[in-house]
Amino acid sequence: MALLSAEGISKRFGGVVALDDAAFACEAGEIHALLGGNGAGKSTLVKILCGVQPKDAGTITIRDEPVSFSGPAAAAAAGIVPVFQELSLVPDLTVAENLFMGREPRRFGFMDGGKMRRMTREHLASLGFHAIDPAATVRDLPLAERQLVEIAKAIGRNPEVLILDEATSALGSREVGRVFAVLRGLRDRGMAIVFISHRMEEILSLCDRATVFRDGRHVGTVEVGKVRQDEIVRMMVGRQLEDIFPPRPPEPETMQKTLEVKGLSWGTTLREISFDLHRGEILGLSGLEGQGQGDLLFALFGVYAGLTGTVAVDGRPVTLGSPAAAMRAGLALIPEDRKTQGLVLPLSVRENVTLPTLPRISQLGVVVPTAERAETAEMIAQLGIKTASGETPVRFLSGGNQQKTAIAKWLLTRASVYLMYDPTRGIDVATKQEIYRLLRALADRGNAILFFSTDLAEIIGVCDRALVMYEGAVVRELIGDELTKENLIGASLGITEAVA
Repeated sequence: MALLSAEGISKRFGGVVALDDAAFACEAGEIHALLGGNGAGKSTLVKILCGVQPKDAGTITIRDEPVSFSGPAAAAAAGIVPVFQELSLVPDLTVAENLFMGREPRRFGFMDGGKMRRMTREHLASLGFHAIDPAATVRDLPLAERQLVEIAKAIGRNPEVLILDEATSALGSREVGRVFAVLRGLRDRGMAIVFISHRMEEILSLCDRATVFRDGRHVGTVEVGKVRQDEIVRMMVGRQLEDIFPPRPPEPETMQKTLEVKGLSWGTTLREISFDLHRGEILGLSGLEGQGQGDLLFALFGVYAGLTGTVAVDGRPVTLGSPAAAMRAGLALIPEDRKTQGLVLPLSVRENVTLPTLPRISQLGVVVPTAERAETAEMIAQLGIKTASGETPVRFLSGGNQQKTAIAKWLLTRASVYLMYDPTRGIDVATKQEIYRLLRALADRGNAILFFSTDLAEIIGVCDRALVMYEGAVVRELIGDELTKENLIGASLGITEAVA
């Protein structure tokens, strides 16, 4: 008997069909993957199961008893607790205050802060999250630790069904390993865990069964250990994916420098970084997470003050410490977190896409509507953004289409250099392939791309060469036959010679 079951679930958003007679079921004591491309309906189903959104039709049952949720609190009371990719933490409260919000321990009628911090420390330690300070303000934590706090908060509510919707997308391999150990323990104690991830290796190593959605409908349910990975991918996209990465063109006879970085430093975070990026080249940034790769991208885009060293684009010096100057020089940054850094979710696709280029489509300080609509339509067509129209609020788009929108706004700037911060995080394999092709097309047109990815396969498959960073410094350059997974890992660990 299924612990949680959904049958005949349908949901529309205006003219967009998100779910069409969809079905899903999971049992106690299993980790069940929910798979599908962006826009397949996974997140919509999860939001309905958690009471975030009402269904238009269908039935939800817990242990064969029909249930209906008026909101997230009612779903949580029934034992269903989610962890979403979009964090629900209150940034100005502490870790402990977030974990115990609404159920704070009290003494003589007042909140007992000391006891709450002790309980938080014990809870975090039981999950292996020892490094997180219960008294730290959430805003001050790195994204990965905020995600761990969100997971700890959900587990602390002792759910019967724990749903993780891309909850590991911001985590490095070490944090993922800790979370997986916790999830396996919860499964062994009888909890049902619904797991959504676009990292296929996570599905294969963690999950017992997998249900695949496509175009809002249930395609099939399989036992993960009894089906090949390529068969799961075929179910997701409706076709076989061949040649995931576009072919790498031959190296040109002459290399024209587009971006020159010399001695770039920022305290102990970035240390004497020097490199050249050439016209038509995709240069990878690799290494273990948190070694300064993201800081380097933000520094080049002028986010940080107090930098030393020099940066030049097409031979012209760039003023460090000013994003406006970086944009004028021809730099564009696609940030890591599209939800908070890349997009304004309540605004429409049109308003997001044209935000960096409003002066170009304005006359006397007033936006020209026809020009704005034309540029939006061009980007929607070029990137294949799936949206009912340019007026659709971007929060209603799937994760992959949100990411395309975040990229589109910077393509319109016609930059010379694109700084890409893990641009395929949390999106499906088919959309990743589209972005790989887009990157290669940009390079073929003469743009230069500095590409940071936590996925070693992307660094190898997408990039012409790669820089490996360790503790804020570039420790090795890999090119040609040296650009292998073994060498990337070896250099990340401080091994300076090629790995056989």
